Amino acid sequence: MSVISLQLGQCGNQIGQLFFDTLTSDLQQREKEGNSKAYQSHCLDRFFVSGDDHKLEARAISVDTEGKVVSNVFDQAKKTGRWCYPSDQQLSGRRGAGNNWADGFYNHGVKCEQEVLDMVQRELEKCDHFGGFCSLMSIGGGTGSGLGTRVTRALKEAYSKSFLINVLVWPHSAGEVIVQNYNAVLSMAHLSESSDALLIFQNDDIRKIAQTSGSSSKVTFDDMNRVVSEQLVASLQRQCPRWIR
Repeated sequence: MSVISLQLGQCGNQIGQLFFDTLTSDLQQREKEGNSKAYQSHCLDRFFVSGDDHKLEARAISVDTEGKVVSNVFDQAKKTGRWCYPSDQQLSGRRGAGNNWADGFYNHGVKCEQEVLDMVQRELEKCDHFGGFCSLMSIGGGTGSGLGTRVTRALKEAYSKSFLINVLVWPHSAGEVIVQNYNAVLSMAHLSESSDALLIFQNDDIRKIAQTSGSSSKVTFDDMNRVVSEQLVASLQRQCPRWIR
């Protein structure tokens, strides 16, 4: 059963890239340990498709209101040599949403909604057995929260019989974005009606985990994103039954 991931906004794209990277690294290690090839194949088919050059291609769509982040995660994926993003499944603008939920929802969201649905359709055509969507986004800024909420609603209306999971990064309790609480409340009001499941990661808790598990006392956003990606791999990856190990 294939799952299409949507990376929405800066946070969503960065976590998505680390998620796919962690997943391929984990399966590569399992192969060295002699785990079942059938299990590895099932796991890869859920989140990847084999490209023309037999390189793993993520079943993902990358969207941001600024192009720098999308370009960066595409480059990071290529550098691994294990996987890449589909070159025609990215959408970015020239101006951010400025931490404004309304700008992301009513402006950027309206402009890109149909194009995102077109990309989803292209990705669906690559699936033999489609299950649903997994959207990655933060809800403290403007793009992930506003645009992400708009895209989520559009997906639910267009594919009501498919499951839709939203992975949300909750803002710090004392964050730098003065309107983050408004952005979060507005997002949750819509997502609670459109999404089938909300997986919420609280930034304060993520930072504590990163501090206790890392070798440095200074925690970066990359450290925090890696904690989220590892938790997602553990939660969403297919369980490996003992009999196929």
